[in-house]
Amino acid sequence: MDFSFEDYQRQGINYVYTHSLYETWNKEQFRELEKNQAKQSVTVNKTFEELGKRTTTKYYRKVLAAQTNAITFSKKWFPPYKFILPDTLTDDWLSTMDWHKKYQTRDHSLHQTLTTYIVGKMLGNGDPSKGLMLTNDESLLSRCAKLMVDHEKMNYLRNYLAGIDIDYVNHRGEYNYDWAVETFYEAAMIAAQFHDMGYPWQFLNTLAKALKEASYGKMSEMLINTEEAYKEVKDRLLFYPFYGYDETAVKNKEEELTKFAKTLFQKGLENTHGTPGALGFMFLNENIRKYSQTPQKEEATSRFILDWAAVGIMMHDMPGIYWGKDNETNNPVTPLLRLDFEKDPLSCLISLADILEEFERPQAIFEKDEKKVDTDEERVEVDYDFMCHSSQIKIEDGTLMITYYYKSEGNPDDWEGLKKRRKKEVWQYLNPQSGYLDLSSWRITDVGCETEVSKYT
Repeated sequence: MDFSFEDYQRQGINYVYTHSLYETWNKEQFRELEKNQAKQSVTVNKTFEELGKRTTTKYYRKVLAAQTNAITFSKKWFPPYKFILPDTLTDDWLSTMDWHKKYQTRDHSLHQTLTTYIVGKMLGNGDPSKGLMLTNDESLLSRCAKLMVDHEKMNYLRNYLAGIDIDYVNHRGEYNYDWAVETFYEAAMIAAQFHDMGYPWQFLNTLAKALKEASYGKMSEMLINTEEAYKEVKDRLLFYPFYGYDETAVKNKEEELTKFAKTLFQKGLENTHGTPGALGFMFLNENIRKYSQTPQKEEATSRFILDWAAVGIMMHDMPGIYWGKDNETNNPVTPLLRLDFEKDPLSCLISLADILEEFERPQAIFEKDEKKVDTDEERVEVDYDFMCHSSQIKIEDGTLMITYYYKSEGNPDDWEGLKKRRKKEVWQYLNPQSGYLDLSSWRITDVGCETEVSKYT
C-alpha cells in the first residue's frame, strides 16, 4: 500500500460520521472560551496571516488546506480545537524552522492531516472489505473489529463499556460486529487527526524546566498539577495502559502498582506531547459537553469514542519512556508500556501511521549569499522544501517492509542522515523481539526498512 501527498489530494479523507454525536453543548462555557481567545487578540485568521508572511506560498497553501480539513472535522468531534489552533500553528512553524529540535522535518500542521489520510486508507475508509489486508481474506479493520467483540485480551474494554452503560449486543446476544467496525474507524480517525495537539503543552513544560533551573520557583508545578490530573483520569480508560491494560490492577488500586502507574503518568506529562495532548483533548471536550447520568446508546458511544481516541493520542508518543534514554539496546526500560495489537489495536495503528507519514514534511533550509556578507545587500533566504515524497507498507511471507522514497535532488549527506534515522526508528517501533509495537498476531517474523532515492515529479 502506497502513500503520498498526491494520493491524498486525489482521494481526500473520508470523514464519515456513523454515530450521532451527542451535541448538547454547554453553550455558555463555549462562548467563554471564545471571549478569552478574543481578549488575547489571537485568532485563527490572524495566525494564518502571520504564517503566510513567514513561509513560502506553496507551503502555506498546503497547510491552509490541511487545517481547513482539520477544522471541518473538529466541528463534529472536537469543537475547542479552534482555541488551540493558533498555538499549534505557531509551534509547528518553530518546529519547521528547526532551531530547537533534534531532527529536521518536524512540522505537524500537515503531518496530522496526512496521518489521518494514512489511517483512513489502511482502514479502507471505513469499509472492512478494503484497506490493508493482513491475510488474503481479512483486512486490518475487520481484524480490529473482531478483537473488540470477542478477544479475551480486550475483556477490559468490553467491561469498561459496560461501566458507562454501553451494552452493545445484537439480537443473538453477541457483541455487534458492525457497531465495532464503525466505532473503531471513527475513534482511530479522531486520534489520528489530533494526535500531535500536545506539542504546545510540551513546549511550555520545556520552558518551565528551564525557568525552574533558573530559580524561578515552582513554575513546572504551576503549569501542570500532576496530582489533580491523576484524580481526574485514574478511573478512566486513559489510565489503563499504565497498568498494562490489566483491569483487575486498575480496580484493586494496590499501593505499589498505583505508585508505579502514577510515576509513568507523571513521566508522560513531563516528557512527552502525547499525555498532555490526550488530557487537553479530554478536558476541552468535556468542558463544553453536558453528559446525562443515564446516557442513551448514541451518547454513550460518543463518550467512549472520545475516551479511546484520547488513549491513542497519548500512547503514540510513549516509545521514549518505553525504551528509556539508552534506546540503542533491545532491552526496554519500561516493557509494561509495549503496545500489544491484540490489547489496543487503535494505539498500535496510530503509532504505525505516525512513522509512515514522513512525506511532505518540510525543513527550513537557510542560504546566505556569501559574496554579499557585511554589505547593504546582504540577504538570508529560506526554503521550505521536503525530501521524502512517499512511503509504502507491504506484508509478504511473514515480513513487514516499510519503504521511504526520497527525491533525487538535494544534498546526498542529508539523505544519509535521514535514511539512518528512518531505519533506526522503524526498528525501535517494529522489531519482532522488543519493538514498541507487538504485531506478532499479524504473524510477522521479520521487519525491514528500505530508503530509496527516486526522481520526484
